[in-house]
Amino acid sequence: MPHFYFHTENGERFADEDGVELADEDAARAEAVKVMGEILLHRGAATFWETGVFKVIVMDAEQNPVVVLTARAGEALN
Repeated sequence: MPHFYFHTENGERFADEDGVELADEDAARAEAVKVMGEILLHRGAATFWETGVFKVIVMDAEQNPVVVLTARAGEALN
């Protein structure tokens, strides 16, 4: 099975040094959504609004980018 790494950014980058084996890129995309949900849940609303942007950067075994998932906080646009 392919190996994927889930690096995160919230003002600074945190490297996933272990990664996980998943069936394919679709499974990696689904895992990225779960990781983002965990970040938002555990970091809390105040931290999210303060930081403004959280990212999950999915890389393959060769450290090629697969997908980037971004959650952005900001004021409503009129």
